[in-house]
Amino acid sequence: MGELSILILDDDEKWLALHERRLRQAGFKCRATQLAKEAIEIAKTDPRVKFALLDEILFVPPVPVEGKTGELQRWQGSGVVREIANHRSDVQIIMVTSAPQLRSQGDSQLFSKETAKLRRQRGVIDIIHKQAIDQDPDGEYGWLVELITRPLSDIKIEIVKPRVLIGLGVNPEVLNGSKYKRLRQCLKETGTSEYELDRTVQRFLEKLQPTEKAVFIEMPGSKKLDRTSSIKPDAQSFQILEILAQRAEQGAEVEICEKDYHYSARKSGTGVDTSTELDPRVVEDIVFGFNSQGRKVLKLGVQIEGRSQTSSRLKVAIHRLSQQLVKLNVGTPGQLFSSEQGCYRPTFDMGIVLYAIEAGKLQKKRA
Repeated sequence: MGELSILILDDDEKWLALHERRLRQAGFKCRATQLAKEAIEIAKTDPRVKFALLDEILFVPPVPVEGKTGELQRWQGSGVVREIANHRSDVQIIMVTSAPQLRSQGDSQLFSKETAKLRRQRGVIDIIHKQAIDQDPDGEYGWLVELITRPLSDIKIEIVKPRVLIGLGVNPEVLNGSKYKRLRQCLKETGTSEYELDRTVQRFLEKLQPTEKAVFIEMPGSKKLDRTSSIKPDAQSFQILEILAQRAEQGAEVEICEKDYHYSARKSGTGVDTSTELDPRVVEDIVFGFNSQGRKVLKLGVQIEGRSQTSSRLKVAIHRLSQQLVKLNVGTPGQLFSSEQGCYRPTFDMGIVLYAIEAGKLQKKRA
């Protein structure tokens, strides 16, 4: 396919050969290596390389057999990602690895966290798990070929616009066997026309009664969703995201203003209100004292410059939410929301996704 070339890095020669054979059968030229140092050099010096398939855990070849220890290479997959991203912003990276499975040791929550950690690296457009290839090689390599054949402009657009989704956990029967479904897709499957979608969203959500709620991040170029536990459903940040997500699905202006935000005072671990407003009596005690004649005077070192305006509660909440989203790699500080006349608009895409609750978990919640 033209001059485009794909870099493949895997310390296991069997996986290296499998990746290369599948990609060559699809018509791609490949440059394969078992050595991280060589992969970095190829990416730096060969302008034809536009995609890279990288493993995360890299041993010095030959790879040790199961139960044996081996020597790790100086550069692991994440280090190779960093080096390539620093020198070649035009190279799109796909991690093909079993690292999350090995590191999580059967813990599904840890598996998701390890996967998310890899996906949020600069330059990475998706993660493909080796165990998924073992289970469905045609499906996974088919997706890989689809990723590579997408127009580069499409990928660049997605990189600029991550998507934050409010997830609504429902009975698997609602999704007809699917693990996830976007809200609008569900509505279309119930016979709702494109014309009626915007007006139907609110009625559908009111009847839905989800079992639980969560925040999901859809990273650029990826078909997978990362569930985050850092924004809890009862938090003010979640309230803001939920309002914005509903408006996005309703086709309305995606913004939140003071009148839309229902503030509830945050409580500390001791039950103390940590609101941004101070009790006037507390301020008076801090600022004023009594002199030897018993008169109330300003305390030494205190200067009153005029009454300052109380910070907008929504502004404070948006700032707190932005800090959380920065940690989730959704965007950079100061760039996640635009504001105008007290209203805030996200610079990232939003929406609602329905996800299936596992049967055991569903029974536990009902109990």
